[in-house]
Amino acid sequence: MKKILSILMILVLVGGVAFAQVEPEVRGSATLSWGIDFGAGSETDYTKGGADNHAVATHGFYNTNNFQVRLPFFKRQDFAGGSASKEADVYADVSFKATPVATGWTESGKAVSVKAILHFYGAYMTVYGKPDFKANKALGWDPINADDGDQGKDWFNPAFTGWGTKIGYKKADLMGLDVGLKLGSNGSWHQKASDGKDGKRREKDSKYAFGLDFAMQPVEKYLGVEATINATLGKFFNKTPLENPGDYGYNAGNVPANIGGKEGKSGMVNFGLAFKSEPIEEMTVKLGFDGVTGLTYTDNEGKIQETLGWDAGLSVGYKWVDAALYLCGTGTKYQGYNVAGNDPTKWKNYGANMAAHLGFVSDEEAKKGTGFVDGLAFHVTINAYDLLAKRNSEDIPEATRKANIGALSTYDAALTAYLEANPNKTEADFQADPANAAVVNAFKVAKALFKTKYASIPLGLNLGVSYKYDLTDSMWIKPYAEFYAETNHYKQHADTYAGDPDKMIDKLYLGMAYELGVKFQPIEKVQVKASWEHGKLNKDTYEGSFNGGEYMIKTPLNHKMHNGTFVLSLKLTY
Repeated sequence: MKKILSILMILVLVGGVAFAQVEPEVRGSATLSWGIDFGAGSETDYTKGGADNHAVATHGFYNTNNFQVRLPFFKRQDFAGGSASKEADVYADVSFKATPVATGWTESGKAVSVKAILHFYGAYMTVYGKPDFKANKALGWDPINADDGDQGKDWFNPAFTGWGTKIGYKKADLMGLDVGLKLGSNGSWHQKASDGKDGKRREKDSKYAFGLDFAMQPVEKYLGVEATINATLGKFFNKTPLENPGDYGYNAGNVPANIGGKEGKSGMVNFGLAFKSEPIEEMTVKLGFDGVTGLTYTDNEGKIQETLGWDAGLSVGYKWVDAALYLCGTGTKYQGYNVAGNDPTKWKNYGANMAAHLGFVSDEEAKKGTGFVDGLAFHVTINAYDLLAKRNSEDIPEATRKANIGALSTYDAALTAYLEANPNKTEADFQADPANAAVVNAFKVAKALFKTKYASIPLGLNLGVSYKYDLTDSMWIKPYAEFYAETNHYKQHADTYAGDPDKMIDKLYLGMAYELGVKFQPIEKVQVKASWEHGKLNKDTYEGSFNGGEYMIKTPLNHKMHNGTFVLSLKLTY
């Protein structure tokens, strides 16, 4: 990491000299914090239980930083009479971006992004940067506690990858026309396929794909159209055939995993269509649809079936309010289920599903024109999922419910210990290890509890309010509060039922967390913050056990799972 930072700083200095007409951009912040966490439960003897299983305070300093450099490794050149500006008829555009981030105990870095495009009288051709063979017109929404603003990440979005180029034509004054043809391959001439057994070449390499993107605004503001269609000209194969997996093409980079028909080899055709409109001032409406061929699912008899995968999204936003609906079909990541009957032979773990989002914001700084009172900001967000799914209404004995909840907690503890002992392993590795078979099998049985009347629809809620008072032109103070809640939590600290087993929970509950604090800026680019946090949050995860068991709240305040944390920090921004 230190070497990367050193190289980037040298590039900033060299780049500033070599390309003085476009200066590098450096942004970042550094924060010094002191905090105290009051643990969990009520046991004060730190020799009992695990590191996070007692009510003994832990405190100390914590240093974080965020560093970003945008290096403009390009210099506009004259081609056939063109000028050194984007208004020229002919120019080359090469951009480079690296975002290393070092935080606390760990160091991590985001991938380097390089793009190169040749522009020629409205036409363009990408020279570096893989074409995007993705259908993502029916986007969902970010998690409530999103970290990177990557809208719609992890939703359906059928896609495949491949090296190649995009050749297109763009003309803003022709109803915003932008049309492009994409060409890609599942490897290069360096990569020769084999079946992984005898090294003999198989007909798995040298395959191609194409795609077509189209965007236009036929009626200014009132109607915009976007469309894409992408297809592989070769089949998929069950094994990655390329010699260098880091340079894979569409044979290894397809999403989702359950495509390619019953044998997983039929290739892919994906498509997307979206309509956008601004019917009145400050209102936006979008309707999107995606589809993909060869999607598979497992029927009631355990047989693999093939269908056309699809999803659709409708979103409406107006000043303070935004709302959205998302629907998807059988075989998609968020497909529904119907286990309402008591006859297991009639249960269906597939079908259509729906999710909904509703948000309200009044924040003049974040969104101009939404403030009601000067300095006052507040927001409300609620997300609900599995709205078309049908749960089992059958009664389950209390002892069985408690056993299932215990199995869920046992699995979580075993998985955490496994991942800590094996940093390079994943949950899939944990489940595949024969030594964990008993825990994993009990966990799979216990997960059925989420589809019964003892659980709720996956639901996430966030309320927030703050008031910023300007003391001078550069000095201000802002008290704030945030509240989070979501359904389907099951963790309970052992201290709450150690003396009375009857107090062990037997139903999934509404988990909660909150944060109270105050921010103070004495001078520009300097900020002091004091906060009290009760409950711990996850970043970039959906709510209420949605998406295979994700939770917005990592550790709820309920049932003594967390006793609270106080943090005092100083942040410098540059």
